[in-house]
Amino acid sequence: MSTVDKALDILELFSDTRPSLGLSEAARQLDRDKATTLRYLTSLESKGFIEQDPLTRSYHLGPSLVRLAMIREATYPVNKAARNILKKLVEDSGETAHLSHFNHDSLTQIAIEETAYRGTRVYMDPAEKLTLHATASGIAYLSQCSDDVVDRMLSVEIQQHTAATIIVPDDVKKLVQRARLDGFSVMKGTFEAD
Repeated sequence: MSTVDKALDILELFSDTRPSLGLSEAARQLDRDKATTLRYLTSLESKGFIEQDPLTRSYHLGPSLVRLAMIREATYPVNKAARNILKKLVEDSGETAHLSHFNHDSLTQIAIEETAYRGTRVYMDPAEKLTLHATASGIAYLSQCSDDVVDRMLSVEIQQHTAATIIVPDDVKKLVQRARLDGFSVMKGTFEAD
């Protein structure tokens, strides 16, 4: 694992549900010693990718990421382009709709449009990675991939998120095949417990 990978692993610890973290927590989450983790945190802080709160000494995302995100959206405005399509999908289906982007081995949510037709809201953390084997979006994505790609994606250790998560590759492939026939995928309680 390269130095860059190790630094980026720290950035990937942050989410809506974990907007800040301390040195000990980061080291524990990454299974690294504190000295090494501090070195990466200091480097990221020097470039403005994270900032340290002087009172709590915890770290949060910094302005350099905002700048890069703004450049990305200005030059590749996926969110804006997707919004009208998602609104139409919500109107037609009555369900919350979201657009995800494939990112190495998981999906990252780009845009979310919530339904007004349901009394219960589904909260989707935009920073959370959606695993391919445990989400309807992931199975739908895999259904559009070749069998070779599906085999490669399922050749790594498959994480069990809940008791309902399907972790046997052949069983996941059956879900992918079903999604190919249906044109969509439905999963219940496989990523988060209901």
